Amino acid sequence: MQHYQHVVLQDFLKRIADPQVVDETIAQNRVYTPGEDRLFMPLEFSVAAYRLGHSMVRAEYDFNVNFRPASFDQLFTFTALSGQLGDFDTLAEIWIIEWENLVDAGAPFNKTRSIDTRLVEPLFELPDLQGRPREGDRARLAVRNLLRGYLLRLPTGQAVARALGQRL
Repeated sequence: MQHYQHVVLQDFLKRIADPQVVDETIAQNRVYTPGEDRLFMPLEFSVAAYRLGHSMVRAEYDFNVNFRPASFDQLFTFTALSGQLGDFDTLAEIWIIEWENLVDAGAPFNKTRSIDTRLVEPLFELPDLQGRPREGDRARLAVRNLLRGYLLRLPTGQAVARALGQRL
């Protein structure tokens, strides 16, 4: 787990935020300091913190030679419904990802959207695990996220700010 935390702190966060701000935040950390022998990921991190990435999702991706572009709906349907969740033993061969299209390998690639307060439209119309359309709030990622946080009894953003002595 410490390797994962190191990658998140020293690589991932510095790619999506100002590296100087990340370094200053790490140096001033007063909230969470894991013991060296503890393999632990805080629930707040695993469930809530990665929500920031939802605003980075694009509506379509240059996924592979077969799907240029692939809509978010296509990616969700084919990848989520393969393997144990779906009707296929494995991901169909035409859906194998070409990673060089999605990560910096020295050539042009699909960059994420900038972090902001908006979600792309496909995240308002998510299907269920069988790929069937959902209606109303049950289809909206933002609603699903809030409900998941509530069901897991995560503190609100306001409660966290108060605990850290931050003004709202």
